[in-house]
Amino acid sequence: MFLKNYSKKVFQIKNISTILIGTILISVCFLLSSFSINQDAVSEFNSGGIKASTITTGDSVHLKLSLAASSSPVATNYEKNTTFISQIYPSNFPFVAVKLSWEEANKKGSNIAIAVRFKEEKGNWSPWQDVQEDNDLIGDKIIETYSEGFLSKQSLILTAPSIAIQYRVILSTVDGTTTPFVRSMTFHYIDAASSSDQDSALSLEREIITEPLAKIQEPQARLTFGTGSINIIPRAQWGADESWRLSSYFGEGEDDSIVSEEPTGNIADDAGVKNGENLSFQELYPQEFELTKTITKDVQNQKLYWPLEYAKNIQKIVIHHTASTPNLADPAASVRAIYYYHAITRGWGDIGYNYLIDPEGNIYEGRYGGDGVVGGHSRGYNTGSIGIALIGNYQDSEVPYAVLDSLTKLIVAKADLFKINIAGFSSFRGEVIPNLVGHRDVGSTACPGKKVYDLLGVLKKIAATNAELIISSGLGSEDLNFEPFAFSNVNDYVAINLKPEASTTIELKLKNTGQEAWNNQTYLIVNQNPAAESLIHLEKTGVNAKGVAMMKESMVKPGEIATFQIKAQAYLVGGFQALELTPIFNGTKKTAHYLTLPLYISTPTLSYQLVKFGAPGARVKAGTTFTVVVQIKNTGNVNWYRENMYSLKMGTASPRDRTSGFLANGGNRYGSLKDEVVVPGAIGTFELSLMAPKRPGYYVEYMQPVIDNAGWLEGGLIQFAMSVYDDQTQALFMQRSDAKIFSPGEVQAGWVELKNIGNQTWKQTGGSNKVVVGVIKHPSIGVELPTLGQFEVKPGKTARLNFKVTAPKTPGNYAILLRPRLATGQNLMPKPIYFTFSVQGNIQNQPANLDQELIRLKLSYDESQNSHPQISANNDFNIVLNGTVFQAIKSGEKVEISNLESRYQLKQGGNVWIVDDYPRFVPKTSETIMEIVNYDHSPAWNQNLNDNLYRGTLEVRLENNNLIIINELPMVDYLAGLAEVANSDPQEKVKTIAVLARTYARYYLSGQEVKFSGKPYDGTDNPDEFQKYLGYGYELRSPNMRKAVIDTKGEIVTYQGKLIKTPYFSASPGYTLSAKEVWGWENTPYLIGVKDSCSASTFSGHGVGLSGCGATILANQGQTYRQIIKYYYTGVEVEVK
Repeated sequence: MFLKNYSKKVFQIKNISTILIGTILISVCFLLSSFSINQDAVSEFNSGGIKASTITTGDSVHLKLSLAASSSPVATNYEKNTTFISQIYPSNFPFVAVKLSWEEANKKGSNIAIAVRFKEEKGNWSPWQDVQEDNDLIGDKIIETYSEGFLSKQSLILTAPSIAIQYRVILSTVDGTTTPFVRSMTFHYIDAASSSDQDSALSLEREIITEPLAKIQEPQARLTFGTGSINIIPRAQWGADESWRLSSYFGEGEDDSIVSEEPTGNIADDAGVKNGENLSFQELYPQEFELTKTITKDVQNQKLYWPLEYAKNIQKIVIHHTASTPNLADPAASVRAIYYYHAITRGWGDIGYNYLIDPEGNIYEGRYGGDGVVGGHSRGYNTGSIGIALIGNYQDSEVPYAVLDSLTKLIVAKADLFKINIAGFSSFRGEVIPNLVGHRDVGSTACPGKKVYDLLGVLKKIAATNAELIISSGLGSEDLNFEPFAFSNVNDYVAINLKPEASTTIELKLKNTGQEAWNNQTYLIVNQNPAAESLIHLEKTGVNAKGVAMMKESMVKPGEIATFQIKAQAYLVGGFQALELTPIFNGTKKTAHYLTLPLYISTPTLSYQLVKFGAPGARVKAGTTFTVVVQIKNTGNVNWYRENMYSLKMGTASPRDRTSGFLANGGNRYGSLKDEVVVPGAIGTFELSLMAPKRPGYYVEYMQPVIDNAGWLEGGLIQFAMSVYDDQTQALFMQRSDAKIFSPGEVQAGWVELKNIGNQTWKQTGGSNKVVVGVIKHPSIGVELPTLGQFEVKPGKTARLNFKVTAPKTPGNYAILLRPRLATGQNLMPKPIYFTFSVQGNIQNQPANLDQELIRLKLSYDESQNSHPQISANNDFNIVLNGTVFQAIKSGEKVEISNLESRYQLKQGGNVWIVDDYPRFVPKTSETIMEIVNYDHSPAWNQNLNDNLYRGTLEVRLENNNLIIINELPMVDYLAGLAEVANSDPQEKVKTIAVLARTYARYYLSGQEVKFSGKPYDGTDNPDEFQKYLGYGYELRSPNMRKAVIDTKGEIVTYQGKLIKTPYFSASPGYTLSAKEVWGWENTPYLIGVKDSCSASTFSGHGVGLSGCGATILANQGQTYRQIIKYYYTGVEVEVK
């Protein structure tokens, strides 16, 4: 929470402990995501060119209790993991950074992973960025909230100019006995973009007596990479408001002391806290905390909020990264945002880093005070070290050449100034550690990112070499010495900086500083370095296998210059290494001195875009050979080749390098590029000869282009689905209706779904292709012969066989065997299909598990109004075709589905798939919420709501050549999303509707009557056709319905032991009507008219069955839901069945 004090321009930060007992105790059954309590970002800070505002959300995220959780007040059983994706939080102005703050409780055995993404000004969304907690200075303060310990966390995220943010929390626990919590997520938007009317304090330079930046003495000959004068952008130039460093800015009073420049021994208490030092370290290693002086005021005698302290001994250089992507168009804005974050929001009074380097290699002055001033970058290790921050996220991204060059220059300069042996080690805080370290070496963090950290060894070697050149530059290094063979470098030479596959010639000139002449057998060799050798090929020459360049001159006498030319060609792999070179004099003599040559190969862009995919069809006979043609566009920056050491091939994927069943002899490479070479922007072709597997079935094949020894091409997977048949297998079993529980003699409907993988069209009636089904069963079981649910089923399509089963009188477990075949007698499948069910004697005493029965609802999604449906979810989910997982989709990613000539085209990111089978979008966990992203389903009374969220599976099908969406989910979740009752209604009325709605739905599921004959769904969400279903959004705002469903678990309405249909309506003029007089129904004695307590002027609805208005009155009078039901439905019972 941020509290403002405008009277003194103070921007304070305080941790406020908020008791959330109600939230935590009430929400144990659900992943709670309450709406933001402040969704409007109001400007809270506007000074020094910085504008800032805050949004505090009301979100509290934790794992839900498992359905199998114990009823014991002690035992707890949580779900193992979940993913929460927040709503979108906009800002009132574009911002370039966000400070995140939150509270979390993360116990042993659990884990919390937070990520954010930004909606940029251009309208696109950035990728998800992992959030790394800032722990470089001030320790986390523990806030005790009843029995839970919550830690305050914070982080600064840089971004391109953006207008909104969204965050994601992934929670997990090992054993389910505890849950991590995340709450009180707060966003502090920061606009640090430069403007012409910035506060005049922006360029104010306050004179403080300090040491100037050291000047680097130029050597006469040097390696130009990482050496030479450094241009450090001063604070005034990048826009630092120096008034932020004053105590008066933070509301602290002044005293009468003068500026202190005297040696102060060890760190003063107040400054030590602000420097983030460890008091125990100071007691154990006092010599490491000795200071030369402390400055507490500026020359205008104004007190500094963070005093300037100067360490006596600088021993270490610590490398950091900011762990987020900066504003590349205005990198100085990122520096200003970091300054604001450190100085104002964290309350330090200045930036913590001594220096910062942007992605273009520009170096910025950080902490005020010049060389030797103590910063705040590594908690406990600040005094005696220099902190250098690379602006960017280098956990996975390659470090640019310009950044490495500037970083090396800065390291060399500071090592020279403070006499630090860069390649060495020394004792620091009780440990012997390198003199050049990453933040992770002195703190519990991933900083400076894996890519930077992996290069520290190379940086040490190059920087150490450059430091030696500087030290030796004024010491007569080119004078002749008394060694027989010796040399010195006499010309500037650059690093090898190449693009992949590029070549160059490097010329080195060495002066003979020994006593002996060099003959024409003199050549250069390179030390063995496998890492470097994987990046570049150096042309070999000379009498030694390590030789890379012969001396050009026939003779070089002492004092003369020798010339060597090295021919180099980059491979297709990027990286940064160092080559060590030395001469072999006269073919045999060698010294111990080496020349270091940096090597930087930029990382290639290996990517493609699918242009065309051609296969013979979706069905193929087992063992048949066929050709697949794939055309892809080269969207990278390197050539593709058919034949060389980096030839492009099509490899097996998901997982990569698996053995494919479509290759005759196994293997994991389908074939090579047909074209000899494909330049960037051009299209390459593969003609792949494949063989269908010998075993019939439905197969999904995954492939991806790959350059062996270089990497897999980005651009997604290329996939195709194929049904393989033989003479005995013309159909594939897809799925069946759930196992049934019958009462003795009860009749229920069942179905099985088959896919036609043969080459003949199945018919419902007539002809040799009519589908008939043989049934094998016990004599006591009655079966109405199965019939095809569609008039015809073409090859590649699916259909259901519908039938009814009459249960035996004797309880037990039963099965019937179904053998589908054509009228000619040809079996469609080699084995029969089993349909199992059980008969239970006393159903009243059996567990009520029928609320888990699946129901399928056609949603009101209209493709003509909403365009092609786009499916997403708040957790991972799968695209399933024919019962087989076709593609795994990550949370937040969306898939667009369109009709392409009666086939289904699926688009996800850069992937495009065309399939014959209707796609099902199946969540990986029961708590995943599916979303139809582009479905505008807002109620007229509140356009801010949008009922486009659903539990269960979403299935997209073609109906009358239009795409429809079917929601398949358990009965309990369906009922919880019914909007037939208000959340404010009496709970007994809500229970009444829960039982009636369950009865109505189960009546049609039972097969006694089919509502939508021949359709692949049981009902719709339209109240005029079925019941009013809105899904998860309604469940969130009307939780009393789910409670009622749970309280009436499995209960239905029966008449003389049989399930009945239970219509209901809204209101009556004082009486209800019979089904006979309204619809002419003859056999419904339970649907007769009764007196109603409602007194509407006329009927609202059909008037048959329960009156909603009357039910409300009866519930308010104290009637139970059972009593209400029995009043409106004559002679019925409410029972679990």
